Amino acid sequence: MECWVIFFFFFFFFFFFEGIVFNGFFLFFFFFVFCWFFFFFYTGLKLILNYFFFKLEKKWGGFWVFFFLN
Repeated sequence: MECWVIFFFFFFFFFFFEGIVFNGFFLFFFFFVFCWFFFFFYTGLKLILNYFFFKLEKKWGGFWVFFFLN
């Protein structure tokens, strides 16, 4: 579930910046760099959430903890 939300977020940014930025190479480069950066940031943040908010995640679910804290 979380992966689909992240992918929809990326595709929204991709098509949103496609209408603003006219340089295709810059758009391609920015999209993949941002995807890789946010992938590693999300995995690190998920480990922190699992460590510090384990009881809250067990009660409400990891997706809702990630959604409300960000």
